[in-house]
Amino acid sequence: MKNNRMRIGGVLLAAALLFTGCTAGGAGVREIASADYPKMAPYPGDEALPGHEARFETWRESRKALHSQPEGYRNGMAEYCTSVIREFMADTDGQNRVFSPLSLYSALAMTAETADGASRDQILALLGYADMEELRQKAKSVWEANYTDDGASVSVLANSLWLNVGVKYNADTLQTLAENYYASSFSGKMGSDEYDKALQSWLNEQTGGLLTDAVQSETMTEDTVLSLISAVNFSARWMGEFNPSNTEAGTFHGAQGDESAQFMKFHEMDDNYYWAEDFAAYYMDLENTGGVWFILPDEDVSPDEVLAGEDFYRLIFDPINTRDAEWENKIYIKINLAVPKFRVQSELDLTDGLEELGVTDIFSAGNADFSPLTVDFTEPVWLDQAKQAVTVEIDEEGITAAAYTKMRYYGAPPPPEEVVDFICDRPFLFAVLGNDNLPMFTGVVNTVN
Repeated sequence: MKNNRMRIGGVLLAAALLFTGCTAGGAGVREIASADYPKMAPYPGDEALPGHEARFETWRESRKALHSQPEGYRNGMAEYCTSVIREFMADTDGQNRVFSPLSLYSALAMTAETADGASRDQILALLGYADMEELRQKAKSVWEANYTDDGASVSVLANSLWLNVGVKYNADTLQTLAENYYASSFSGKMGSDEYDKALQSWLNEQTGGLLTDAVQSETMTEDTVLSLISAVNFSARWMGEFNPSNTEAGTFHGAQGDESAQFMKFHEMDDNYYWAEDFAAYYMDLENTGGVWFILPDEDVSPDEVLAGEDFYRLIFDPINTRDAEWENKIYIKINLAVPKFRVQSELDLTDGLEELGVTDIFSAGNADFSPLTVDFTEPVWLDQAKQAVTVEIDEEGITAAAYTKMRYYGAPPPPEEVVDFICDRPFLFAVLGNDNLPMFTGVVNTVN
């Protein structure tokens, strides 16, 4: 993990969609539309400096103005996230798995803007929206509620479109994407080294260079009509960092056998301990944003079984009520916490899963309807690939993660004592929540090495 005071913990995510058809084009790369991000007051910093209180109030009001979105903007998000997590996190077969619901949401929402007919309706149904107007309003609210770039933490959904210079695009569609999804648009010759390098450079910048190998292999062919990219950059400090001097060697009883691990620890801290029928859970706050759920299945329960139940989703999708109001199994108690340092990676093919979830037409050259995307373009356009590659690392400072999604168009029982041990020394789950408590990504750790 990079030793950067402003990036103690981070989540960096990217989603890409490549539209396939038959095209021809010229050379050069140019930006034809630029996203205008909201302005935020900088974090006030050192309390000892003169004028701190005034700067703090300006910063607080700036965050409040942006993050106070219309009531109900999150409606449907829990159902959508539950559906895609069940689909793409199931059946880990003892392997690590990481998935980004919010990255896929952003990519699908923008895809709906480029589609029409049944192609659009299937995406709307999965996202839980009645029509495009509702999608635009709520997608923009989700973007703004999760946006922070104030010098203390970062949470940005950096969207972009990479257009083929040989195709005429619908200017209204591009403008709608810019206004509602903060998406910039670029134009260049598909299949050229210059354009591929520009795309790779943009992706590396948005993912902090954490997915260099995956990004390096991403290219656009001559028959690519559009590459639609969504990169989610999230970084924040732990509210209370692990002290490296407390980290100790131990054994992680992984799905493939015992492994050596370095366990980060807190000793007898006073906090909330949660449990359900087949797991225990602990929530760790991040400064000025969301936090991380650690979910530890009972000894005779696998992570897959937890994901197949209901309590996991109630826990991570109703976090405000869970932590601040009533969760039926919660106690404030002294906790001995131990979490292994880990770096997990996974790569998911999303095509079959999206089709299982009812999004089918966009993958069919005969059925896909992307008429809002282009003007006077008679060749069929379809999505021929959907995949997501993710890397997550955790240490005493926080979490650093990166995901690159490509979609190409061509409990435990209640504690009996005064102190409870929450020791993640066997397969466990985690969920990282952003500013508005929506999951940036979820993961299963079956092995730490």
